[in-house]
Amino acid sequence: MKRSERDDKIFADRVNNFVGSGAFIIGQSIFLVAYMIYQLFAGNPFDPYPFVLCNLILSFQAAYTGPFVIWSQNRAAARDREVIEHIRSMVEQIGTLVQQIKSLEEQTKAKIEEMEDDLESADKRPC
Repeated sequence: MKRSERDDKIFADRVNNFVGSGAFIIGQSIFLVAYMIYQLFAGNPFDPYPFVLCNLILSFQAAYTGPFVIWSQNRAAARDREVIEHIRSMVEQIGTLVQQIKSLEEQTKAKIEEMEDDLESADKRPC
């Protein structure tokens, strides 16, 4: 991956994290309420009700940030797929190890039974 592509993807993640943060939502809400109050009660408002300029700005913001959010979500999905594949690989390795442990357990049980049989036969022999 080229450096500029990586930087772009990191930028998209940062935009997504900022736009989706509580601080951004609260800050934008406070700004919008203040904007509307000013426009409603100002003597000479530059954007009177129905706030066409405000609507235009919010539409631009949504259109501009939307692709960044989608891009970041696609990257997160790709990372999730990598993690799932890694977990699947680990589960397969664990399954193999469990089978090996079961095999060793069976071999150990067989050895113990063999040793017990040898011990019983040694006890039955006359000294």
